[in-house]
Amino acid sequence: MLKYLFGLEKAEKVIDSSLSFAHGWGLAILLIAACVALTVYLYRTVDSGGRRRKLMSAAHLLAALMLVLILMRPALDYKISKPFRSTIMFMVDTSESMAIEDNRTDKADIEVVKKIMEKSGVTSASRIDLAKAALRHTDADLIKKLSEQHELRFFTFDETLQPQSGGEDPLAWTEEIKAEGKSSRIGTAVDSVVNRYAGQPIAGVVVLSDFSWVEGSDPLEASARLKQRGIPLYCVGIGLPDPPDVQVRRMIAPDVVFAEDKIPIRVQIDSSGYKGETSELVMKVDDAEVVKKSFALEGGSQFIEFDYTPEKKSGTINIETSVTPMLDETTEENNQVKHSMRILDEKIKVLYVEGHPRWEFRYLRRVLLRDHRLEVTFLMTEGDDKLPDISEDFLKDFPKEVGDALAFDLVILGDVDSSKFDVRQMELMEKLVKESGGSLLMIAGPVGSPTSYSETPVADILPVSFRTGKWESISDTVHPVLTEDGKISPSTVLASTLEENKEIWNRITPLHEIPPGLRAKPSARVLLTLPKEADTVQDYPLIAWGPYGNGKSMFVGTEALWRMRLEAGSKDHGRFWSQTIKFLTLSRLLGQNKRITLETSRKSYGSGEEVLIYANVLSETYEPVDLSEYTVTIGRAGDDDGSELELTSVPDQPGLYSGVHYAGAEGDYQIKAMLDDAEAANVADFSIVNIPLEGRETAVNTEVARQMAELSGGKVVALSDLPTLPSEFGYPKEMKTTVSRQQAIWDVPFLFVLFVLFAGVEWYVRRKDNLV
Repeated sequence: MLKYLFGLEKAEKVIDSSLSFAHGWGLAILLIAACVALTVYLYRTVDSGGRRRKLMSAAHLLAALMLVLILMRPALDYKISKPFRSTIMFMVDTSESMAIEDNRTDKADIEVVKKIMEKSGVTSASRIDLAKAALRHTDADLIKKLSEQHELRFFTFDETLQPQSGGEDPLAWTEEIKAEGKSSRIGTAVDSVVNRYAGQPIAGVVVLSDFSWVEGSDPLEASARLKQRGIPLYCVGIGLPDPPDVQVRRMIAPDVVFAEDKIPIRVQIDSSGYKGETSELVMKVDDAEVVKKSFALEGGSQFIEFDYTPEKKSGTINIETSVTPMLDETTEENNQVKHSMRILDEKIKVLYVEGHPRWEFRYLRRVLLRDHRLEVTFLMTEGDDKLPDISEDFLKDFPKEVGDALAFDLVILGDVDSSKFDVRQMELMEKLVKESGGSLLMIAGPVGSPTSYSETPVADILPVSFRTGKWESISDTVHPVLTEDGKISPSTVLASTLEENKEIWNRITPLHEIPPGLRAKPSARVLLTLPKEADTVQDYPLIAWGPYGNGKSMFVGTEALWRMRLEAGSKDHGRFWSQTIKFLTLSRLLGQNKRITLETSRKSYGSGEEVLIYANVLSETYEPVDLSEYTVTIGRAGDDDGSELELTSVPDQPGLYSGVHYAGAEGDYQIKAMLDDAEAANVADFSIVNIPLEGRETAVNTEVARQMAELSGGKVVALSDLPTLPSEFGYPKEMKTTVSRQQAIWDVPFLFVLFVLFAGVEWYVRRKDNLV
């Protein structure tokens, strides 16, 4: 009866019920008693047959009771046992990379795709159409089989997550979707889908994608969270792991060069499917072709290297490097990269102060004199004191006038005892770095650098602390080791690959001795260290640099880098010193030395790429500022307004903050400090070119799919294995839940019908007996 009155479903069972009144049971009983009393009173003297009187009194009483029920607003409280089913989520990637039509060559692969496409009635073979065809595949009958045991929910995702519904046809929505999203946020989408149905049983999530993740939450972290909730992921990879494609992955070139520099340019090219074939690399500068080079594709990753000397003497040039598209290439969008380069027509003024002409001095002097960008002056505190009379390249003494001292961009301090400088000269050395934005480079030596400078301003300038005493011997097997900063520093990167770079530094042995008790200061960035198994203290900062005031300082904790010429080669030795001097002085030449330094990992990005942003924040006393976060603004160049981005502090790096901004629309952009810090901070520039990252990564990322499935407790499902997918979920046990409901009775039409019926019977009998 209740099922009929209240529209309960077949599978729902009432397990408990009770009646309640809006105005309480007390008033209800009182009114019922009044109705009974009134009926007895009215019909006790009615002159009619016994049966008629009983019928009228019963009809009157029942009509009155119906009226009381309506006025008292009764409700039925009841509980039902309701069966429910677990849910399976289907997610289809609609980012741009899913529009790729893969050029398949494997026969078995072609047969699988052909079977799926034919059964679905679809003829094209883009990844998105293949995903739609797989869902509609009549042999697999995937949706029908799963819907018999589970509730199914469908979603598409790219930058955003979109629920889909097809009415009577659960897959009607597939006819309309297109792969046009600018990025694929798989991790974010998976998190969002599961959170929408928090608290409900989810049997699993099926993801159809090429798994080319470029933005949003890390999909591996999202998968691990699903494991904790007992929700497996079933990853269906759509695409080829090695599609026939040639990609210009990056161009390694400096952002700033000097006029007449011969610039080494390395272009990284990734290819698959064309091994042994010949292609052509073209480099254009400001739309004019300047380099054309044929090369053989090796498959995998390879570097094309060449030198280029800009014709322009100053200003900015725009470089585009491209590779000629191959026949049947998957996409041509990733065949070029762009890069901007600033050209300076200035000389770097260097003062090199040295004691005895040791080996390090002899080799470094040759490097300095060969570099056309440098204007070098030497000061020898020991040896022939007539050198300044013979050559204008030598000074007799360190300058004592402000104008003379601050004219230098860099002072290289070799193995010179601090007693060679008076107080005035020390103060000018500090003023050069702290106020004028110059740089100081100390190359350690056993005579006095750094041990004799412990009570001088130079000790404050250096990025390391030290103690006095005799130098310490170390094993001949100890060699320099690159730190994380050293792996990316423009000073210490000497080769196109990390392994080659490591090998160059590993060969610099023996170092013999090192200064005692060296420790990097909190604001220092260590580029090279000695391994922890060395015969000295751990984490010895072999090469470190740090900001000081408006300038920079660097410390080289050995006098044996000249061995690089013997063990690695004169080219690498010269490159290190050339790059280091440029690194230390360019910021002054560009007017960028500030107390707060903003920088990006690169100067040029493609749409959708991560722009890594760093801020090195020092207080007015040039101490690292220790905050949990630091806010900067990002906006188009020339615009005053920009969006705010919170950079978070880097662990164990006081004063250093980092964050990520996703490259969007094409254009030139600037990163600025907030208004209060604007004068103390530089402005970091970067550009975005409109080459969507989705169009660059053409391969299905099988490794991401595998790890996502494993971390969640799920499985990678091949297209050919889709018919077996329902068996992965099995047949779930029937689940029930208890639901409490309240149903109002007073407004049920049946009560009004009864009231009219009973009142009508009483009226009819009364009229028939001619009773008033």
